[in-house]
Amino acid sequence: MKYAIFIIAIFMTLDQLNFASNIVNLAFLFIIAGLAVAFAIAFGIGGRDFAKNQLAKMEKKMKEEDNKPNM
Repeated sequence: MKYAIFIIAIFMTLDQLNFASNIVNLAFLFIIAGLAVAFAIAFGIGGRDFAKNQLAKMEKKMKEEDNKPNM
């Protein structure tokens, strides 16, 4: 967490100094986008079993509803 604050502070300082602001903003955007993609991949891989169980439950309920007599 300490290093994340340092990195954000460095980017903010470079932006305020107008030091290659385009490159600084683009680099910060790439870092944030990379973290978002990493989180999405980790969540997708880690949640695979949970999603499989939920889909199995939903399929079971749908089959039970199909087998009920119509009124």
